Amino acid sequence: MIGPVITATLPLMRAHAESLMTDVCAIDRQTGVIWDEGEQASVPAWEVVYASVPCHREESSVNVRTLLTDELVTPETPLFKIPVAYPGVQPDDRVTVGSDVLWVTQVAPDDSTHPVELLMQCRRAR
Repeated sequence: MIGPVITATLPLMRAHAESLMTDVCAIDRQTGVIWDEGEQASVPAWEVVYASVPCHREESSVNVRTLLTDELVTPETPLFKIPVAYPGVQPDDRVTVGSDVLWVTQVAPDDSTHPVELLMQCRRAR
């Protein structure tokens, strides 16, 4: 009974969710390594999964800093929301927002038959 109502309003719900995605990110996937003559070293080779994706980043509210192996570590796991029109993001894909580079930890499984947005949990260290 409620299914047709949800199906009818789904485009509006998706448009509303996307209107809140004010950042733009790029998503890349490592395809291997290549030799860089300039650096004289092997460097990762990347392929573009999505070049310009509307997104919204939510930082965790954890401000606790811990000392681990003489380095300060901030236990933050930013959550990114992207439109459902960008499927196929995988763990360890690189997410770039401006000059900030993060790594996908997990993509929320799509348990819904009517998804509005995709959720990606990320981390700052690879």
